[in-house]
Formats: sequence, C-alpha cells, structure tokens
Amino acid sequence: MSDLPDFTNYSQVDLVQQTIAFLTNRPMYGEAKRVSGQKEISAGSTVNLAEITGKGKIYTGIVYISTSHTVENDVIEMYIDENIIFSRWWKQLLDYNMTRAFDYVVWLSCYDDVNYKYMLNLMSDITFEEKLRLKYHNASSDSVIVLYNLIYTLLQT
Repeated sequence: MSDLPDFTNYSQVDLVQQTIAFLTNRPMYGEAKRVSGQKEISAGSTVNLAEITGKGKIYTGIVYISTSHTVENDVIEMYIDENIIFSRWWKQLLDYNMTRAFDYVVWLSCYDDVNYKYMLNLMSDITFEEKLRLKYHNASSDSVIVLYNLIYTLLQT
C-alpha cells in the first residue's frame, strides 16, 4: 500500500483514507426467506401475489399456472419501490422471445398453449430499497389459480 493515487480508478475504495461510503458484502444480508402460495384470481380481477417490505434482494422466483384454458392475455407486473419495472402479458413474453435466462428481469420458461401450463422466472439479485410487489391481472373469462414462489433476503440493519 502506498499513498499514491489509484491511477486506474478501478478500485473505487481508498483503503489508506478509509473513504468507503458503502460496501456490499455477504454478511450484511440475513437468512434466505421465502414467500410462496397460490391464489385463485377471478375473471377480470387484479391481485397482489406477493409483497416484500424492507431493503433486500431476490435470489430467485417463479410464477406458475396450470389451468384448463389459455392465459395468453393475462398480465404479470413487478413493482420495485412503487415503480413499475415490468408489465407484460404471457403472449408478449413469447412474441418478444423473452425465453433466455437473465436476458431480462424475467424470462418465460414454459409456455404450453396445448396443455395450458405457463411459468415465468425472475432474475436473481434484483435489489429493492423499500418494497417489491408482484401483481397478476386475469384478463380471461374464467378464474385461474396462480402459484408463486420468491426466495429473498433482507438487509440486516
């Protein structure tokens, strides 16, 4: 270590001066937690599937549907700190080819319009300062049962 400046400016941490504003580090997060369940959503209704309050991050998550009819026009939304981050209907995910892991905030891992099975995955390491919320809007004329599972952690304060 020397008192010379970091000419490459890669480190962003001045260990000599100890001018660390914030350093993310694994022990700052608590244990992994899970919010999961299933909700029956009647035709034309919008429902909060899951809501996580606090400062934290998502490790992984899924939304899954097995039904007897198509849900291609049903809408899934994700809000982070009251800002809408994602809002798409199932068919859009397929049309936009959002099927590769980690290409976007979510990706479609199953879209079966013959057997009526659909699954959406959430990207890992999505951080939030106050709240993360998933919503589902049933645009079809029949009710649908939506299963969800989010694994997350909250920042320890």
